[in-house]
Amino acid sequence: MKDVLNRLVDQYNDTRYLSSDPLELVHRHPAKIPEDREVVAILCALFAYGRVNSIRSFLKQLLEFLGDSPATELVRFASERKRLSSGSLPYYRFQSQADIRAILLRLGEMIAESRAQGNGNGNGNGNGNGNGNGNGNEGSAGTDGPDNGRGTPPLPMESNFGSPHWNTERRIAFFQSRFLAGIPPQDQSPGLLHWIGQSEGNGARKRLCMFLRWMVRRSYPDLGLYRSFSAAGLVVPLDVHMGRIGQNLGLTSRKTRDWKMAAQISAGLARLDPEDPLKYDFALTRPGILGKCSGSYQKEVCPRCPLRSICAQSRAFFT
Repeated sequence: MKDVLNRLVDQYNDTRYLSSDPLELVHRHPAKIPEDREVVAILCALFAYGRVNSIRSFLKQLLEFLGDSPATELVRFASERKRLSSGSLPYYRFQSQADIRAILLRLGEMIAESRAQGNGNGNGNGNGNGNGNGNGNEGSAGTDGPDNGRGTPPLPMESNFGSPHWNTERRIAFFQSRFLAGIPPQDQSPGLLHWIGQSEGNGARKRLCMFLRWMVRRSYPDLGLYRSFSAAGLVVPLDVHMGRIGQNLGLTSRKTRDWKMAAQISAGLARLDPEDPLKYDFALTRPGILGKCSGSYQKEVCPRCPLRSICAQSRAFFT
């Protein structure tokens, strides 16, 4: 299986396929400072649900509104709240204009708070060694040391994910709680809660897992800006495509797309590459996203699929 999947990575982890992913918008954005790229990434990741064309149209409007220095613009909005009116903002599916305003103001507050603590100075070069082990050991809620092994302070959103010694599930839950802690209960609408996700329960937390993959992994197509996480401890962003392929490759025995399924698939991929299990994520989901895989056998497609030798659908048809 490892050789087959490595060939799939060689095929799909290529600039030709980036247009099929919301990460393309981050790569194409003019912002070069890590603090700004972090803002663009979290917006692109957490609004990445629904139809691709709708996602792109909304995000282009939102990112154009924030300009080339979105982190600084968000801090300005947070300090001068009257400057940001709901009517000037686009809306997207479950998120109203008021929800978008609340999201932007809260992100601005988190950036300002992080800057006040000496984090997110925007001068990081992305080099350094990771120091998060993702093993779930107890630790303090803050980060370890002033730079988290990155050579500069952690980026603003990164500093809100809690201790590097916590596992990914706990760090995501901590971030969700931190985000909501700054929003009055009366403003925590269904649309806003959908955007950030629930910190409790067994949901897959797909969009935050995707954001972390982008920010932690250092090889293409990802950005590699976070050093307080270990790539070894990441969890796959579980969508319908990853769920189907995970079942067909025997990486999970579960039927429900939830956190347990995501963890099972991640553990299976870790057996192939313990240091970087999510290097397979982008490639594994491309066939489904590009319409080449429905999850069941197709005589016009499956005999030519690069996964045919390890996929349960092909094996069942030919045995």
